[in-house]
Amino acid sequence: MKIEKFSHHFVVSAYNQVEKEAILKFVLRFAETSFDRFGNKVIVRTYAASTKSRKEFRFHINSFDSFSLHIQERGLIVPDEDVITYTLYEPVKVVYGKLQKDPRDYQVPIIAFNLMPSPLAKLITLQPGYGKTFIALATVAASEQRFVLATKGGFVTRWLRDCCGDDSVLGLINEDIIVVKGSEALKVVIQLALTDQLEFKGLLISTNTLNNYYKHYFDNDGDMSEYGGLHPVALWQLLNVGILITDEFHMLIHMNFIREMYNHVPKTIALSGTMIPDGPFMKLIHDTLFPKECIAPEPAYTKYIAVKALFYGIHADTKEIKCFRNAKYSHTMYEESIINKPKVLKRYTDMLLQMGVNIYDREGRHEPGEKMIIYVSTQDMATRLTDIYKAHFGDKYIINRFVSLDPYSHVEDSDIIISTPGSLGTAHDVYKLRYTLLTTALGKEDTNIQLLFRLRKPTWNPEVTPEMYYLVNREVKKHMDYHYRKRELFKPITLSHIDLETPFKV
Repeated sequence: MKIEKFSHHFVVSAYNQVEKEAILKFVLRFAETSFDRFGNKVIVRTYAASTKSRKEFRFHINSFDSFSLHIQERGLIVPDEDVITYTLYEPVKVVYGKLQKDPRDYQVPIIAFNLMPSPLAKLITLQPGYGKTFIALATVAASEQRFVLATKGGFVTRWLRDCCGDDSVLGLINEDIIVVKGSEALKVVIQLALTDQLEFKGLLISTNTLNNYYKHYFDNDGDMSEYGGLHPVALWQLLNVGILITDEFHMLIHMNFIREMYNHVPKTIALSGTMIPDGPFMKLIHDTLFPKECIAPEPAYTKYIAVKALFYGIHADTKEIKCFRNAKYSHTMYEESIINKPKVLKRYTDMLLQMGVNIYDREGRHEPGEKMIIYVSTQDMATRLTDIYKAHFGDKYIINRFVSLDPYSHVEDSDIIISTPGSLGTAHDVYKLRYTLLTTALGKEDTNIQLLFRLRKPTWNPEVTPEMYYLVNREVKKHMDYHYRKRELFKPITLSHIDLETPFKV
């Protein structure tokens, strides 16, 4: 077998059948499993890569030692001459102007950490509002290298504002930045680079565009003729990129992990509000990506949020509310089940309305301009609840839904926003957000942390205490399990956490 080692991954190829069987057993270490509706164990996704014909396998570089031990235990030996290590290229030098503002005291050591030559991969996990964006771009400026920023398509515009303009971090002009959204745009960029016609300081690219690029490599068994024949591993060298930044790394953890299987770049910086592994398998993935030495120093949490759990029950005439899909709790199914029961739906939405009134509308509960977000699980429920709130409040407050393709002005211009964790749970800073009401039962620790810290420290009024409320159906075991998790999770990072019994039943 042949092994090729790159900066962030290694490739195994030219193996015989015995060696292939050993490799496939190693692949299983990185196979996430679940159970189907019949109780059968199935592979959900694999944190490794290959070509469609399985003529090669790709693994994270931090698993190389365990791979070597794995094949040795099976009596297989790879001669030194069959292990090729590729050195890194020298990225093009870029001169940036002076930063538009100075870093805060706690940001200075993080920037210094990012500038260290090793490890090549860095992870910044900061409390939301502590300036991950500024730290990343300050690192770029100090490194004097070209950068690429990979982010969800909906966040590209926000990053463009952070890079360009008088009020931005870098103070660049729009012509300094290339925006790539879609495969055709990436093909154009590659062709211009191949013909030495590309000049830029930074490139913003959607994660979906990158994912489709690597998927094309898999689907076409390594044939990249549609992309100018450019192998994915050569992409960043062609663009002379020194730093690859990934925004909200945790949101697309599998996609971002797979990208590492093709990365060959001097430095990567992953940004995340939190990276708490959910179970032993995800801990393995987390530790593979970011051993302790890869994690930037983090200041202590500032406690400024009060958390309240609101308990409700089930009415005697309520038939079973379905909430399990493929043996896993699904709040989407929970909401869909409620929606399909008109009487239950009426009681449920009446409850959510009254809770919103109690939280936001009582005298002295908020100052002008302060906002509330209500999180539900489905677009259907968001639409229904928005209509109910508008009917109740009339012109008293501006109330809007924010999901999917709704304009961001619905967030900026509203007093009360009805949204979902996926739409407004991360990456958006909502100024003057005073209250959040989480109706969705969630167990994932990183998601709960992200939702908690949508509430920023109230710079507009230091006397204000932001409040997070979350619902618990005391008669649904999973709701209670998630509640206990939240209580332990939030305890060290919040001002207070209290349980409140309500008279509501659905």
